[in-house]
Amino acid sequence: LQTFPGLHIEISSDEVGITEWVSPQAAELLKCFSTLANMSTGSSHPYDFRRWAAFIVRTHKDGSKLYPDDLRQWLVEGLGWSPERADKLSLEYEFARGLLEAYDQDEA
Repeated sequence: LQTFPGLHIEISSDEVGITEWVSPQAAELLKCFSTLANMSTGSSHPYDFRRWAAFIVRTHKDGSKLYPDDLRQWLVEGLGWSPERADKLSLEYEFARGLLEAYDQDEA
């Protein structure tokens, strides 16, 4: 057995939780949205939209590196959304994050 000074190996689970990409607060907002939203209409109801927007704003404020494809996958596999509705939500997320970033740059 050979050792290498300074080399550290960490073995972790092959499953990744949403908090690998977003803060615990953003994860809780996403869970709240997902639990309360009508999964057949996504964010179209005003109350659902407010919860969805709160999640998006939180990820923006946190500087989250959550990519739309990862969000889509998490919505389907982790939260039980249909692939079609998850596609729509991930597109909304991508657009909103881009809009918020453009706003920030314009304000600077």
